[in-house]
Amino acid sequence: MNLAAAQRRSGDHLIVFMHGIGCAKESYAEAFDAAELKDFSLCAFDFPGHGESPSLRANSVEAYADASVELIESMGPGGSPWWRTAWVGRLGCWSRRKSTWRGL
Repeated sequence: MNLAAAQRRSGDHLIVFMHGIGCAKESYAEAFDAAELKDFSLCAFDFPGHGESPSLRANSVEAYADASVELIESMGPGGSPWWRTAWVGRLGCWSRRKSTWRGL
């Protein structure tokens, strides 16, 4: 699945921003200009069916996680991604799939 995303590769560490309901990848636009994050690779994306991303046939937390993992892994090596989400409780499956991923 091709999720709509804003991406910047500029460091060995990747920070992933995941929006909550009613928001989109643009919610994190200021992060891409923040001097404090200049040495980090960044990824902000629209979940399936939100913003500019196409919908899934079956909507579930697992399907959202699969689509998100696919996008993040496409950014290549970069150690353990750090992620920030408004869906911390709903996306607990991320920690099961990628035990080295860390939340902010």
